[in-house]
Order: sequence, then C-alpha cells, then structure tokens
Amino acid sequence: MKYYNCLNCGKNNIATRQKVNKYCNNTCQLEFEYRQRITNWLDNGKSWTSKEVPLWPRRYLLQVQNNKCTRCKCSKDQIGRPLTMEYNHIDGKRFNNEFKNGEMICVQCHSLTHTYKAKNRTKITEEQVKAERLHILQLFAQRRREALPDPTLH
Repeated sequence: MKYYNCLNCGKNNIATRQKVNKYCNNTCQLEFEYRQRITNWLDNGKSWTSKEVPLWPRRYLLQVQNNKCTRCKCSKDQIGRPLTMEYNHIDGKRFNNEFKNGEMICVQCHSLTHTYKAKNRTKITEEQVKAERLHILQLFAQRRREALPDPTLH
C-alpha cells in the first residue's frame, strides 16, 4: 500500500487509484492554494491579471482588518447587519494591485474618497489630497507595526 502526505496539513493518507495524490480533500487543496496566492502576493508582488479584484485578496484584507472598515472602524450598521465592504485602490490606479495599495472599506466611506469610481479625477482639492495622504501614512504605519495574520479560509 502506498502512502502520501497532504501538502496542506501534512497528514499521512493512503493513496488511491488516482495518479496524483496531494491533498486529503478539496478543502485542504483550496486552503493550500489560498495560502500560496497570499504568499506570492505579499512576498513576490504577484497579483491578479483580471480587471475585477478576486475574492482571495478581499478575504485576506478583511482578515487583516478584523472585518472592519479601515476608515470608520465599523463592522456593522445601525441595525446590526454586517456592512458591505469594497476593495479600494488607495492611489486610485486600478492596475496597481500591491498589498500596500489596497484596503477594504465600507460603501459609505468609499463613496467619500476622491478616487471613488473615477469621479473628480481632475477636480481634487488640496484638502482631499492632504486627508488622503494622511490616511495612507497612518495605514502604512499600522501595517508595519502589526504582524500579518496567517491566511485561513475560515
């Protein structure tokens, strides 16, 4: 009988008739691939190529932010329902998908940013620029101080 170790959890399993046995089950495979994507994004700067932001960076940023908006620090609305969060490219450039350029913010806070859906690209006031720079500096300082969590699916 042949045995193999799961690439994700390291559990020793009996090999089946399949040619390749790498994971215990689909959950282990998904978790392993998610961790690989996050590691490549953080360490090597590899990101996604599609126009839309995939689910995995959103999920990880929410995990880093404890499911709270980075601007207002809220996680629930007045009734107690979870807020809808959106991915915000801090510098407004949607193809700059670096970790330091992304944040998850609530819809209300996102609508107040000067880069929201490319509105007012040329009509930005000095106050908006200063406020945005201050927020970016605070966010970077916070990410340097705190250790990043280990990516988990649950």
